[in-house]
Amino acid sequence: MKINLLICDIFEDLMPFEDTGYVKMIQHLFTDVDPTLTFEVFEAFAGDLPKTIDKKAIYVISASRANPCSEIPWLVHLKQFIKELHHNEAKIIGISFGHQLIAHTLGGRIENAIVGLALGIREVQLCHTEASNYFSGRKLNLFHYHQQQVVALPPTSELFAYSKFCPIEGFTIGKHIITIQGHPEYSEKYIRFLLKNQLHEVPEILRIKSVESLKQKNNGSELASYMLNFLTQNN
Repeated sequence: MKINLLICDIFEDLMPFEDTGYVKMIQHLFTDVDPTLTFEVFEAFAGDLPKTIDKKAIYVISASRANPCSEIPWLVHLKQFIKELHHNEAKIIGISFGHQLIAHTLGGRIENAIVGLALGIREVQLCHTEASNYFSGRKLNLFHYHQQQVVALPPTSELFAYSKFCPIEGFTIGKHIITIQGHPEYSEKYIRFLLKNQLHEVPEILRIKSVESLKQKNNGSELASYMLNFLTQNN
């Protein structure tokens, strides 16, 4: 199976080592589940998008520091492409910013979270009954780092995941779109690096709570497996 990675930010100033890259993080997330996967990378943030739609492929829309409500040129083009993917019922995974961007593009609403900045691991509840086959009690722990969140679902979508902090953690549309607010691609090592070396503006109390949360197991790999299965089991 092929995955088309629509990269919305490479976070080059936030990577701990030269041989670590955001693209590799996403690739490792999915190849840990299925080593036979192949990838084609598109730098969406530079206006690079697929010329045609491949309904056999999965399109992954990545995280980004951009504002999903912005009308900067590359985002305008990406939003139009998302609409075309949806119209053709092409398979899409939205991660963090990708989750927000899909919601905004297809008629949902994004706002800054009243509860403030999210950072660290938090427990997420899953709505799908079949999620019980992947997660005990339909719950998972996932890395988060975001200020904005989806506050209104797009038309025809169904809530997929929620938490006390973020009522719309993820949603699905039909059998071809699934999104998540958290970061299944992040590792504990990377979060610790950010907390120690990059996120200097984070209040100390939030930093302490975030470090404490890392004692919990992250279920990013299990979520990747579930998302892939959701998109392919009936196709």
